[in-house]
Amino acid sequence: LRKAIAGERDALKARYRMKPADQYRAYLAERAGNGDADALAELRRQRSPQRAPTGERIEHQTGQQPEAAPIMKPAAYKVDQQGNVTYYDQQKRAMFTDRGEAVEFGQQERDTIEQGLRLALAKFGPHIRLRGGSEDYNNMMADVAADTGLYVEFSDKALQDRYSQRREATQASRDYFTKSKAAQGGQQPERDRPEQAV
Repeated sequence: LRKAIAGERDALKARYRMKPADQYRAYLAERAGNGDADALAELRRQRSPQRAPTGERIEHQTGQQPEAAPIMKPAAYKVDQQGNVTYYDQQKRAMFTDRGEAVEFGQQERDTIEQGLRLALAKFGPHIRLRGGSEDYNNMMADVAADTGLYVEFSDKALQDRYSQRREATQASRDYFTKSKAAQGGQQPERDRPEQAV
């Protein structure tokens, strides 16, 4: 009984040893982790000054910060006490982090870039600026946006030109496929037809 009481006492001391402001941020982080957008917004309002960005990131073109940031439901994510939402893939690797003012990437796979772009577009709208990435990375970002049909306006003119050209080529190939399918009478070649149950 004494050991149980001592254990409870130590747990209470550890819990209440935190400053009230830290307790409140921990509470908000827990609520935001359960999908509460208001708790996330309050965490971000209270956050201390951020470190200088180091990785590849997407921002609003003018540096404008959104009032609220959506949490993508299907992905696994974790909210820290600063209000940063880190999204994880199925192998529990960090894909990207929504820091409020920007979406920072931890991976450079096409699926990750597409999901991060979709989040950034939901937060900032189509006017975005890429920061901190290599030329290859930025080109991949433009290619993924064009290939998936996302409407984006990059702040960098060369990147916007690449995106526009790729988007036109992708649309032309889709139109060609649609026209050729219609010319065939809408029928699929035998090798592409689904098997029918007998």
